[in-house]
Amino acid sequence: MSQSVLVVDDDHDIQHLIKMILVPPAYEVTSAENGAAALEQFLTGATPDILLLDLMMPNMTGYTLLNQLYERGLHSSVAIVVMSADVLTRQQIIKLGVKGFLTKPFNVSDLEHMLKQLSHS
Repeated sequence: MSQSVLVVDDDHDIQHLIKMILVPPAYEVTSAENGAAALEQFLTGATPDILLLDLMMPNMTGYTLLNQLYERGLHSSVAIVVMSADVLTRQQIIKLGVKGFLTKPFNVSDLEHMLKQLSHS
């Protein structure tokens, strides 16, 4: 059974890279270029198994999306992994209950390792 992954990042190269790495049948990958577009997907019932979330984006940041997901109770069935170059926010983000943190730029093996950990938890 494949896992659904939503990649939320305003960098189209990152979206494309992740889609190339996470191929069917193991993963079904969709993307959104900001938090507002991702929230819309959640509100329409398209809840992914895994959310790969950038923090710094225009329109709606990853921080705001996290807050919206928690306020609306939409976070409980999703494994959230934050992707950010800002390592200082790592401790704050982990306290919010996210399942993982990938420091940008990340390499393919880091992403694959993170996803294997999530599938065994």
